[in-house]
Amino acid sequence: MKTYALDYSFNVKEEEKLIIDLLEKEIDGLILQPTTSSLTNGILRSLIKESFPIVFVDRPLPNHYEIPLIWSDNEEGGRIMAQHAKELKIKNPIFITHGDFQIQSVKSRYIGFCEEYGKQIQNIDSEEINTHDLLKKIKEEKIDFIFFCNDTTAIKIHNTLIYNGINIPHQIKVAGFDDIETAIMLYPELTTVKQNFEQIGENAVSTIIKILKNEKTQKEIKIPVQIKKRKSTSI
Repeated sequence: MKTYALDYSFNVKEEEKLIIDLLEKEIDGLILQPTTSSLTNGILRSLIKESFPIVFVDRPLPNHYEIPLIWSDNEEGGRIMAQHAKELKIKNPIFITHGDFQIQSVKSRYIGFCEEYGKQIQNIDSEEINTHDLLKKIKEEKIDFIFFCNDTTAIKIHNTLIYNGINIPHQIKVAGFDDIETAIMLYPELTTVKQNFEQIGENAVSTIIKILKNEKTQKEIKIPVQIKKRKSTSI
């Protein structure tokens, strides 16, 4: 079996070209992490219409829920982070995304947190607020906990807060989602929800093989997550 691993941007034209390149290699199936751009990907829509073997990972593509999906239990990840926040007696948490809620996995994390925390918390798009306004908001509204949609966004803003004299975790506690390698390289180390990427990959491969063999497959597989409590939320 031939396998190809590709990285691509959120540009729909690039995504279409990469899929065409793969089809020219006579692939039998496709494992894809769809983006918001995938909604307008004509090549992908054609493959779905033709029932080409496809498995989505990390997030579904709206209006195409018939495609098997392998992803983390994002709502549970949000819930266990909210449980941690309650243990810390957090009074005013916020959720920071990178982009809007078109990505279902991110939305699920937010929903899980709010349900467990007991109320809807503020959601802020990091692309729509500058450093000055964020710092002002933290101080004026006495925000004491930031749950980031992913570790990459958390690390970027974590460093910005430190640079501007905000003490983590004494003045504010921060947490991410993913548990990427750099999460433990920060000072203080980043509390986060760990995704099991290896298990996601294994299930995606086994699912695409079942499809190729015309065997029955599950439409959705949720992979368990776990919290990694580190110094960014503890004193």
